Amino acid sequence: GQIIVDSIPKDLEIEKKQMVSSMLVNILMILQISLFIVAILLTILSIIKAIIS
Repeated sequence: GQIIVDSIPKDLEIEKKQMVSSMLVNILMILQISLFIVAILLTILSIIKAIIS
């Protein structure tokens, strides 16, 4: 009986770790995309400034 009881929390811990890691990966992806968008916007702004001046 103890073997079953011991194995359940370990499985839950593994699932939690997987959930946390997937969340972190999603956050990093979102950050990369937002940084990419910011870089594009800054490039566009610099081009506009160059055209105006």
